Amino acid sequence: MSAGNIVELSEPGRVVIAVERCMRKRIAPRRSGWSTCAHLGRDLERDFGVRVPEAALERALMTLVRRHRVGMKTDERGVLWFRVRD
Repeated sequence: MSAGNIVELSEPGRVVIAVERCMRKRIAPRRSGWSTCAHLGRDLERDFGVRVPEAALERALMTLVRRHRVGMKTDERGVLWFRVRD
């Protein structure tokens, strides 16, 4: 874990950018690209070495939904799934 990565995520708007970047990395052959908040939290922890609170992830995802950068759906259990728009 580097201090630079922690500083990056603490800057305003950086979590939104990091979440979108993680979502783009999830699009691959034979993968749907759909992610839950938990999936993205693990991706951010792996990429930045720091845990991002679930509330911060949810705010970032909803910001991306409002900006029409991310689609959102609910499965039969009520779990929210997100996918970056092409």
